[in-house]
Amino acid sequence: MSSKDLIKTTNEFYDLNERLLMLTGLWPYQEKFEKFCRTCIVNVSLLLALLFEFYRFYTYVFDMKSIVEEFQIFIPLLSGSYCYYNSFFHFELTKKLCDHVIFDCNHLSNKEEIIIMRKYAKENKRFTVGIALIFYFYIIILTSPSVSHIFLYITGETNDTQLILPVAIDTLLLDIRLFYLIFSIQLFILWVITTVAIVNYATFLLCVTHACALLSIIIFKIDQPLKKNSHKLSYDWSSTARYDTYNWIKDIVNHHVNVTEFIDLLNLLCEQIYLIQMMLGTLCFTTDYIYILQISDLIKNINEAILCIIYIGGSVITIYLNCYIGQRLLDHSASLLENLYQVSFYALPIKYQKDLSMLLMRSLKPCMLSFKGMYIVSNDFFARYVQTSLSYAMIYHSFCKSSILQSLCTYIMRCHIPWQFILHGRINHRNGHKRI
Repeated sequence: MSSKDLIKTTNEFYDLNERLLMLTGLWPYQEKFEKFCRTCIVNVSLLLALLFEFYRFYTYVFDMKSIVEEFQIFIPLLSGSYCYYNSFFHFELTKKLCDHVIFDCNHLSNKEEIIIMRKYAKENKRFTVGIALIFYFYIIILTSPSVSHIFLYITGETNDTQLILPVAIDTLLLDIRLFYLIFSIQLFILWVITTVAIVNYATFLLCVTHACALLSIIIFKIDQPLKKNSHKLSYDWSSTARYDTYNWIKDIVNHHVNVTEFIDLLNLLCEQIYLIQMMLGTLCFTTDYIYILQISDLIKNINEAILCIIYIGGSVITIYLNCYIGQRLLDHSASLLENLYQVSFYALPIKYQKDLSMLLMRSLKPCMLSFKGMYIVSNDFFARYVQTSLSYAMIYHSFCKSSILQSLCTYIMRCHIPWQFILHGRINHRNGHKRI
């Protein structure tokens, strides 16, 4: 297979991501009218869903079971909406990332580099297809009770008072035609939101996978002289033409600068997303743990148990996958540093030792996904994430387990008392004012 054919097949693996971006109007190179129509549909769907969910939060009297059921829609909706609008309002950064990926794929210098890029592009396609199947399967599970009730109603085995919507509202006063209209609108909005979530997640995975591919290409370039002389303990640079040595170092430095710029762009686009995802994920994990601790009291039938397991398992897998790809990027960066250590820089001409030393010093700072350096997305972060959420859940469970304080917890949840005044308020004591 020729190099042109390999580049073509590599771009075909990214074709799925391009189509997904075009569906939501985030692809930088689609026609303006088509982009306008698609973004209008997505924006109207997201705004209607957000308004409806905030209205439900304002009017509902929640217990723990209804909170977990509400979070099954609200947290993915809020997270997906924020990610979409972050990319939408930072369109120039999104375009730069897309340009970077296209440029890198079309400027690979040899067949080995194309094969490496193709390997990671194929892996990214598998990730994207898997994410799409999981997300759409979850929506099918979520809407299946409503669809089954409508089917039973059409066949005459149930009456209209038993019809339910995917996102529940009071259907007793709805006319049957109005019910079908609301059902169709909800179904359409749910599929739009799911597609937006898939696009956000798949695009993020594409960027991180592409960064890993670029790091693997640099590792391949570093290993080339060593592999050609693997029978020697160190490569004899004195036998190499100065021009070839200069090109070798220059090529590695240019590729390293390229990948660090790409990761910096990705962090610049996603740093606020990391913070929002951390907060929502902590909230999601904490409610999951509380629900598990009270599962014997809250679960009444097998269908609720299955839906609960799917939701909790899906939320854990989704958050872990974010941390896994961050850890993978760290592993590739560590592997690059390890390979640089294997180069006998002392045997290089003095003129090039400084360049390689500067590259080695720069590689000491790992390529990573982080929020302002406050935390690094990795497996260690996921472990602390789970531990912190479990601690919050145990505190809440112990607090509510007390018969004296249980009524106070219920009162606070029903009266919508602002939590910031509870957490940061003041209590009057005899000796003056003391902070909680």
